[in-house]
Amino acid sequence: TAMPRLITFTTDKQADLEAFFLTIRGNSEFPFEPEGFHADLRHIPRVYQSKGGEFWLLVEEDKVIGTVGLRCLEPDVVELKRMNILDEFQGLGLGHLLMDRALKHAREQGFERMLLDSIRTKEPALHLYDKYGFTEIERYNDNPYADIFMELDLNTEGKKI
Repeated sequence: TAMPRLITFTTDKQADLEAFFLTIRGNSEFPFEPEGFHADLRHIPRVYQSKGGEFWLLVEEDKVIGTVGLRCLEPDVVELKRMNILDEFQGLGLGHLLMDRALKHAREQGFERMLLDSIRTKEPALHLYDKYGFTEIERYNDNPYADIFMELDLNTEGKKI
């Protein structure tokens, strides 16, 4: 088995991306809604790959096993979005691979702060965010599913491990 690798999203990977989200959302209380709540995933070049943002796929051979996106909110603020890894690949350090790439890109683009939203039941993700130095803040968006909001100052190293 080849080692998973990070690639930049290209539009020819759209079907693979949607298949991945159907898989991870299949048993979720929040099903994949490409025409609704997840419509951003149908417009990655415009939503993510502009104004310094980006979107990556974590692939093993040709299968998408993870994703992470950065969306510009303000000239100096970027949002970490759509960070997901298939269950069977969790616990292998791949979250660090996604986070390290996102942080490196955000700093290279000159962003000062990174925001994210999540849900408190996603304990492995929250543990990862804590390790990287994210701290809880007040709600900054209208995501009806999110119940925790976090921020990282990109001018600090941030990582606690």
